[in-house]
Amino acid sequence: MTNIDALRKGDESIHVSWSTDKETSLDNYSVEHSTDGQHFLPLQTVATQHTSGSHSYEYIDNNAATGDHYYRIKANGTYNRSVYSTTVKVAPDTRAISVSVYPNPVANKTVQLQWHNSTSITWHSSLVYPNGRRIVLQTINAAAGHVATTL
Repeated sequence: MTNIDALRKGDESIHVSWSTDKETSLDNYSVEHSTDGQHFLPLQTVATQHTSGSHSYEYIDNNAATGDHYYRIKANGTYNRSVYSTTVKVAPDTRAISVSVYPNPVANKTVQLQWHNSTSITWHSSLVYPNGRRIVLQTINAAAGHVATTL
């Protein structure tokens, strides 16, 4: 194997890709996963093309929601011989924050805020009038996770 890479795509999927130069004596590849970097379990077996030359492969892990994820590729060759790629780590996306405000527009002078953030965060809610005047309504210290509040 000449390269292995793993990238987070969205909140819950990780794309693992690898490339090879020569695979004439290989039977298949096994994509392996770990959450601690030590104990790996196979996710999927990928057939080789059994030819010389460069080849690229990809596996999409759709169950990688939170935490650290480690991946490696096991190249299974003839005569029960195996070779492992280097291990790659994908950390959680700590920048992912989503906020919902409802109802929109506000009804009965009440608004509900709902958000999901991967780390603890402090929110400052304020009301801005059309003339630019701002009134701070509330400061919210939110733990990581899914939180909702009414203002």
